[in-house]
Order: sequence, then structure tokens, then C-alpha cells
Amino acid sequence: MTLPRFVVAGVPKAGTTSLYHYLAAQSGVYVSDVKEINFLSYPGAEEALQRYPWLRFPVTSVEQYEALFAPAADRVPIDFSPSCFRSHVAVDRIRQFVPAAGILLVLRDPVGRAWSAYQHRIRKGYERRGPEDALVAGDRVVDMGFYADRVEELRRAFGAERVGVWLFDDLSADPVATVGSILRHVGATPAEPAKIDGRAHNAARLPRSQFLHRLFPDHARRRAILERVPRGALRPLEWVWRANQRAGDAIPEATEARLRALYAEDVARLQAILQRDLTGWLPGARV
Repeated sequence: MTLPRFVVAGVPKAGTTSLYHYLAAQSGVYVSDVKEINFLSYPGAEEALQRYPWLRFPVTSVEQYEALFAPAADRVPIDFSPSCFRSHVAVDRIRQFVPAAGILLVLRDPVGRAWSAYQHRIRKGYERRGPEDALVAGDRVVDMGFYADRVEELRRAFGAERVGVWLFDDLSADPVATVGSILRHVGATPAEPAKIDGRAHNAARLPRSQFLHRLFPDHARRRAILERVPRGALRPLEWVWRANQRAGDAIPEATEARLRALYAEDVARLQAILQRDLTGWLPGARV
């Protein structure tokens, strides 16, 4: 039986997709073909539909979960499931299924993370509100950026030494050094820099034409269609969809200032917990 020795448990829109691709290219670790496994955050079919309708749970049995990591051989197996950061069942399921696993977190300036997630939702067709209406306390896009309580909870549950934390800024600025740090932490062979392309995967994008964008179904419906129709048959439509994407916009200054004030207390607490300088996340900073 091979089960993960580490779990990338968060946070969404903080570079975890890029990290997945960087680590997948390294010979010392093993990541499954399923990027977001979400087995450890799975609360059961009915509750998953009610509480997490935006998430997919492609693996729901321990047999399926074990099978994903069977090819790991002598490599360090790592589960990528950023949904664990907010899942109310993740701590218990980690204890149950991978009780010795280490927790890996990548945290991002919460303002930049919220703005990226907001634009991601617009691209997927889930959001049409302006930022002043959408990016408010109580919306899950915003609430995901309050990190301190969850980091403390994970450290209490598993021990501070088992919860490794890296920053999105470091991963973006120097992916080779950051991947090298993670590989040393998990006890894998040294980094192979030539296999780390530094490309930003799953970066925020927006539609060039809202009219054209609205002719397509939202992301969940598109995904359901793609699962039922041969991919080649829809390739021209996929090309149109991708051609209609452009780089994301800069966050409006007023929105940024409001969110910086909203997150300030939590960021100050997180600084104390991690003993890291996070002044770039506090009021007055810019994304």
C-alpha cells in the first residue's frame, strides 16, 4: 500500500497549480495524474453537493485513493488537494487515512488572491457582479483569505513541525529555489532546475468579448459536456473559447485599499504565528 507522505492542503489561487506542474517534472516526487484529488476533503455525496457545489470529488473511496499512488515506487508521494484548507472534514480525514502525512501550504497576499479568484470566477461564468459588490466579507472568495485561524488549527492538529508554509511571492519570483526548498522539506532528491520552466499555470484571465463569452455555458456545464462528447468534436469551440481570453486586469485602488483594511488584523496575527515579515500584505502595499 502506498499513501501520500505529504498533502498540499492550500490555498487555492496561490500558485498550487504551478507548483503541481513543477513537482510533477521532478524525479524525486510522485504526484497523481488527478491534480485536485479532494479525497481528504470529501464530506460525503449529499453534503458535498450542498456545501461545496463548485468542487469536484473525483476520488471518493480509499481503494481509489490508494490506486492513485500505487506507481510512486521509491518517490515521495504528494497529494494535491488545496480544498483541504477550508474543508470542515479535512483534519479528521487526514488523521484517519494519512495520519503521518506532513501538510504543505502555499499562502498568497490575501488581496491578490481574492482579486485573482474573482477574475477566475468571471472567466468561468459564475460571477457578473462588480468588485465592490462581490468582494465583501462573507463571500467565500474573500473569506478564503483569512488564514490565521486555519493555520493555527492545522498546527494544533498536526504539530507546527509538520505544517510547512511557503509564499506565493517566493514561488513566483524564484520557482527553482522554492521548489528546491520544498523538495528538501519532503526529503526528496535535489531539484532539477532545467525541469522547472517558471511558467504561471492557471493565471487569472478575462474574456475579451463579454458578448461572445456569454454564448458559452458556464464552466460546470462546459465540463459536463466535455465529459460526454469526444474532445476532438469540440476542438473548434475550445479554440474560440481560448482565443477570447486575455490577461487579467489590475485591481482598482479603492477595492485594494478596502480589502487591505479588512485583512489587516488577520495578517498581523499570521505574521506572529509564522514569524515572517508580511508587511507587504498590510495597508499601504500594492498588489
